Amino acid sequence: MHVSKRLEAIASLVSQGSRIADIGSDHCVVPILLVEQKKVTYAEAVENKKGPYMKMCHEIAAHGLEGVIHPVFADGIESLSKEVDTVILAGMGGRLIVSILEKHPERLRGVSSLVLDPHGDLPYVRSFLAENGFFERASLFFYDEGIAYDVMKWERNDDKAVYSELEINFGPTNLKHPPKDWLLYWEKQRQYHETMMAKNLPEEKRKEHQKAIDQIEKAIAIAKANYSL
Repeated sequence: MHVSKRLEAIASLVSQGSRIADIGSDHCVVPILLVEQKKVTYAEAVENKKGPYMKMCHEIAAHGLEGVIHPVFADGIESLSKEVDTVILAGMGGRLIVSILEKHPERLRGVSSLVLDPHGDLPYVRSFLAENGFFERASLFFYDEGIAYDVMKWERNDDKAVYSELEINFGPTNLKHPPKDWLLYWEKQRQYHETMMAKNLPEEKRKEHQKAIDQIEKAIAIAKANYSL
């Protein structure tokens, strides 16, 4: 079974002894990996389309894990078992992740940990989680086959987490412990906005790019200061 760097990162953020549900599990790679690593004590793999669900069931059987990994044909977390304490949502847009989580909040009452791999709209995801009783425990920022990923682990918090605008936009963990790939990514983003500023753009667009440059420069300065500590 081929396991990409991205899927290995997702699995690495799951705590030992967790009881997981992998939403949109596709080929069930992460649950299979976690079970084979003896890292989880319970595993659900969830799909809401018949084709991927059947493929998922085939993979579970092919690895001899029937009765160990529980396949679930459901939409998002609507049928989430009370056994689950960790939900994995990976390989989907950030706004879709939020819509899944906010659709059935009652299903999250027993969930203490979220491992997320949002593809886009990360500030939107972070803002939602902070507003709904979670804080960022860890983040792994890296490139895999030329694509940048920010895989995050959020845990339930008794008090509402308060993050600055920069922390929401760039990630609190990334600012405190900036990976080299994170610094490289945002240097490239700054260069992109500077290139756009050199074009003949309407004033409103120029202001948007300048604001982005200012924010990126602040974030990089904070991160580099922490990086040198």
